Amino acid sequence: MPRNRYIHVVLAVVALVTSILACNAPEPATPSLQPAPATVTPYAAATMAPLETAPPPTATPPPPSPTAVPTEEADATVLPTFTPVPTPIPTTPVSEGPLDFDDPHWVHAWRPREGGGVWVTLKVIIRGGAPPFKIYCDGGLNGGSAEREYLLEFPAEGCGQIVHTITVDSADGQSKAKAFWLGGDQLPWCDD
Repeated sequence: MPRNRYIHVVLAVVALVTSILACNAPEPATPSLQPAPATVTPYAAATMAPLETAPPPTATPPPPSPTAVPTEEADATVLPTFTPVPTPIPTTPVSEGPLDFDDPHWVHAWRPREGGGVWVTLKVIIRGGAPPFKIYCDGGLNGGSAEREYLLEFPAEGCGQIVHTITVDSADGQSKAKAFWLGGDQLPWCDD
């Protein structure tokens, strides 16, 4: 097939696609108080003439009507672009290995409690897993943290030993529980 025929075929396909898009394009809104334009472009079915004799397509706009309201005409060569809305992709927290934490071996801080006893603060240092973490003391939720150091606070009385269980849950689904023990000689409020 000669090169001219390829060019004519491509031009015919482009003209067909352009006319389909132009027919489906929304018309600009006209105010309801103004009369509609007097001229209407009729729809003509696309026909293929012999490729050698088909003249190149030319488009001439109709002359404006004196009663027509001026409107902006859409450029038929510019196709509308659509920007897709990104769909959020759920992300799984990245684990930094097996979840674990250091056993508390001393009281980080303490303060008197109203009504007697003290508030004891222990530092829990978390390794592995993925933040945020949930920290439990004896099965009850004590708090949460996105940090790997958590100050666990609980009430205590007297100068005897302290025995509790700490559980840490990681955002990646891991959980680690440990019982800890502090003897009376490790309780600084008993030295006073």
